[in-house]
Amino acid sequence: MAPLSTVATSCDVAIVGGGPAGSAAALALRRHAPDLGVALFEAGTYDCYRAGEIVASTAGAIFSELSVLSAIGEAGFPSLPTVRAAWERPQALEEHALFSARGSGWIVERSYFDQLLSSLAAERGASVAVGCRVATLARSSKGWLLRLRGGARCEARFLILATGRDWGLIRNLGGRLQVSDRLVGRVRVLRGDEGADRGLMIEAAEDGWWYSAPIGRGVRVMAWMTDADLSDPSDEADWAMALAKTQLMREMAKSVGACAHAALFPAMTTRMRSAAGAGWVAAGDVAAAFDPLSAQGVTKALRAGLFAAYAAADALAGRAEACDRFAFLVERECEAYAKAYRAAYQSVYRWPESPFWSRRAQ
Repeated sequence: MAPLSTVATSCDVAIVGGGPAGSAAALALRRHAPDLGVALFEAGTYDCYRAGEIVASTAGAIFSELSVLSAIGEAGFPSLPTVRAAWERPQALEEHALFSARGSGWIVERSYFDQLLSSLAAERGASVAVGCRVATLARSSKGWLLRLRGGARCEARFLILATGRDWGLIRNLGGRLQVSDRLVGRVRVLRGDEGADRGLMIEAAEDGWWYSAPIGRGVRVMAWMTDADLSDPSDEADWAMALAKTQLMREMAKSVGACAHAALFPAMTTRMRSAAGAGWVAAGDVAAAFDPLSAQGVTKALRAGLFAAYAAADALAGRAEACDRFAFLVERECEAYAKAYRAAYQSVYRWPESPFWSRRAQ
């Protein structure tokens, strides 16, 4: 898939961000509101590591709604066969997808996955500009004026912000960010993995928790999640000491090859005070970002993009309540997540003196 670079100067709906939320919004609009002109602007070029490898099985219904399920199958993303978790106790419990009512999800290499969705949106008529950063937003007589780095401009009637954990543009609209914790992650991309059948592995540890998953072609990711003020995941000594305290991860690390790439990524739970306003909605992590433990990040983003598309089409059709309804859905989703977050973390009692766990026991 070659990078796309079509820069629209005018459209009905401008989508800022070409991750799962933005591309899902573009795909949904092209399917359900084909008379609307859609322009998607992605700042990156899909050539760098992106966090978030797990796509829950519930995404299958969204893929079907977007008419991309066959393309996802043809891409050859491996299914998620098993989940091994040493969470509430040191002994690992294993759940096989065959015996799960939810079925099997997918494990994806995110850069390729994101590029695939944006390419499909372009094939279906959306104007997709990759490597094109929106610098500023302003109200205009048409609705919105987007100024791009490099001098280009685009006018739009409606705006969907899907910029992930980049909150610069939404803050310019008056958005106020609530941050609930200080979680960060360090991920290593490891070559030489022959244990894809081991599936997803999760392990609680004294200073945080770990996960590891195969992403195909003999490659596995391993990530350490901790609070930014407790340890430095970027420090090799801190990483080695933390890994030595684990069981599942320590043994798994012995059977894989050298690290091909390492990256830090923010993982704190965040929420915007408002996910919508007159003529705009915010979809995905820019509106509400969840802890990776939920394994819902990609699926949540896809769902948010779908609902954002419905809101945009309804708003442009004169339904004044469309944006408020979208904001209400985000609010309900955050409430459900907060309950699940507390239940997951408060089920671990093994390290009562650990700052990481005591913070989450409150």
